Amino acid sequence: KQVSEPKPQEPASAPQQQPQPINIESQQAESSNNFMDKIMQFFGQSNPESQADFNPLDYPYVEGQARVITASVLKINQYYIKMLGIDAPDPQQTCADKHGASYQCGQRALTWLQNWIHNRPIRCYVVGQIVRNRTTGVCFTVDGKYDLAAVVTNAGWALAWTQNTAVYVPYERQAAENRRGLWSGRFYKPWDWRKIQNRQVKITIKSNKSDSGFFDFLDGWF
Repeated sequence: KQVSEPKPQEPASAPQQQPQPINIESQQAESSNNFMDKIMQFFGQSNPESQADFNPLDYPYVEGQARVITASVLKINQYYIKMLGIDAPDPQQTCADKHGASYQCGQRALTWLQNWIHNRPIRCYVVGQIVRNRTTGVCFTVDGKYDLAAVVTNAGWALAWTQNTAVYVPYERQAAENRRGLWSGRFYKPWDWRKIQNRQVKITIKSNKSDSGFFDFLDGWF
C-alpha cells in the first residue's frame, strides 16, 4: 500500500511587507556586496533580536516558475538559487528507510518539493553575489504565505544549515520528532555524504592509472 508523504505543518510565513519590484541586473551588485557583513552581524548570531535587522526584502529578487534541482536549490529563469540556511541531499544520495532498505532519498526530496510547488510562482530574494548564474537566496511563494526553506525542512526533506543561521532549526526538530521525510529512516547529513563521495573520487583518481583524467562529479555547491 502506497503511503503519501505528510504535508508540512506550520511553515513560516513571509515577512508582512509588500516588496517592490527591482531590476536584478542593475541593482544586484550594490545590494549584495555587503551580504557577508550582514550575515555575520545579524543572521549568524545566536541572539534572535539581532537577526531581525536582516530583511531579505531589502534585496533584489527573481520571480517565476521554479525548477527544483535539489530540495535546497531552485532554478528560476537562468539563475540557480541555493536557499539560505538549509541543505538537502544531492540527487544521487541514497538513504535507508524505516525498514533498512536503501532508497534514492535525494530524488525523493527533489520530487516532494517539486510536487509541493506545483504551479505556484516563486519569488527568491538574492542575498548573495551572482557567480556563473549561481547565487544564494531566500525564497517565498509569490502570495507571501510560505517560506520554502521552512516548508521543505519541516517536511523532513532538508536540514538546517547553521553555518548561516539557526532560523530553520525548529522546523528540523519538528520533522525529526515526527519522523517525517529523511527522519523516517537513517541517512547521512548531506554535507557528510559529499565528503564521503569526494574521498572516494580522490581514491579512484589516485589508484586508476589508466584513466583519462576526466571526471564528472558535482562541485559541492548543490
